[in-house]
Amino acid sequence: MTKKPCCGGNPSTTQPHSLVVESYGLCLQFDEFIENKAIWVVDLKDGTRVFQDDERPGLHTPSAWRRLGYYAQDYPDNPIVKMRLRFGTHIVGLPSNQPFYFYSRGLLQGMTQTHGMSFHIVGGPNDTGSVTCVWYKTPELEISDRAMRQITDCQPEQIIGDLTNLDLLL
Repeated sequence: MTKKPCCGGNPSTTQPHSLVVESYGLCLQFDEFIENKAIWVVDLKDGTRVFQDDERPGLHTPSAWRRLGYYAQDYPDNPIVKMRLRFGTHIVGLPSNQPFYFYSRGLLQGMTQTHGMSFHIVGGPNDTGSVTCVWYKTPELEISDRAMRQITDCQPEQIIGDLTNLDLLL
């Protein structure tokens, strides 16, 4: 089932594709809203670059990953081909041209702590049919942990890409 764009847009096959992408509420330019945040950045097959802009005012869906997921469901022929994490000028690249990408955000806080540590958790497929997840502490983007997660343990909205040939990895 095709999901409607999150921002009230009405994609049309006659309008330029950048307008279709924008109708999903995807951020296509680095701007002041995201300049001081640790974010993911993805490139799509057609060369479009999308920036994470969670909680941007005026958007119905606060999660940029979910908005990108809605777009990816409707336009599977324009998949993510490159993903990286960015904070300022520090950029951490992830493997390119994966069949799917996993993303989650987390917060770890002890009962006696007043502030927790924020994490970007990213991953992709491995040869066992599970997801290799890497925890990056933010804003430093330093690896703090690695783990394997079964696909069945992931929430559907955490994965963007093609899972149809997953059995080929097993």
